[in-house]
Order: sequence, then C-alpha cells, then structure tokens
Amino acid sequence: MEIVVFYALYTLILISAVFILFTKNVMYAAFALLLTFTGIAGIYIFLMADVVAVTQVMVYVGGILILLIFGVMFTAKERGGKVLTTHQYQLAGGLLGVSLVVFLIFTILKTNFPSLNWIQKSPPMSEKSSIEQVGIQLMTDNVLALEVAGLLLLVALIGTALIASRK
Repeated sequence: MEIVVFYALYTLILISAVFILFTKNVMYAAFALLLTFTGIAGIYIFLMADVVAVTQVMVYVGGILILLIFGVMFTAKERGGKVLTTHQYQLAGGLLGVSLVVFLIFTILKTNFPSLNWIQKSPPMSEKSSIEQVGIQLMTDNVLALEVAGLLLLVALIGTALIASRK
C-alpha cells in the first residue's frame, strides 16, 4: 500500500512540474506549484522527515506560494486581465535541462551507495514522531521568537493590504 501512495505522489509531482513548464498562464502555474510542493512534502513524510515536511508546507506553500499568488493577482489587476508568459530560449533551456538530467543519472549510476536495502523492502515506519518535540520546544523555550515572527508576518500582511487598497 505504501508503494502505491509513493508512486501516486511521484506521479503528482511529475505531472504538475511538467504542467508548470508548458503552461503560459502564470496563475495556473502557481496552482500547479502548490501541487508540486504538497507532493514533495508527502515524499518527506515517506523519508521519515516529518519536521521537514511540515516546514515545506508552512514555508513554501503557506508563505512563498501565497506571496506569489498575491503578486500575480495584483499584477493581473493592474494590467486588466490574465498574466501570460512567453517561452523564450527554448532550445538553450532544453539543452541545459537534458544535460543536467544526463549528468545526474551518470552521477547516480557511478556512486557507490553504502546501503540500498530500502529499495528491496520498505523501511519500517517509526512509531515516534519528532513533531511533538518540536512543538513542545516552540511552545515553551522558543515561544517569544514564535510570537515575534507571527506579529511581523501580521504587520506585513496588513501593510500589503493597505498598499493594495490605496491603488
């Protein structure tokens, strides 16, 4: 069952990343990027890196992607329509991409990995999550830093709304 979910996440990441490459509508690309980031967070969960997965969702999906979507929406509002892109340097980008993929495949095949046992059988799932310890640390020892970061983000959001409403 785990392998089916893994391949479903892999397929989601691959299809949404290819969609980002070939779409001309920036808003559609941003929403496809949302799917890509979410799929990558799912892969992190499979790697037992649950803290990294939560960070992926909070920072990239919750912060950077939302900022990108707001930027696209405000730009589209000023231009009076859709924000479309053009595909420039297709040949150079394609050659660079293919050469990077060939280099990565060559490097992976030539590398002697010490343990590849996880490929033959699925790794045992850990019963203990590290998110609980991170949450306890954030809410006890580091609560001041967490509250300051939250207030800074709130001030930035209010400032953005005020600047946008004046235009």
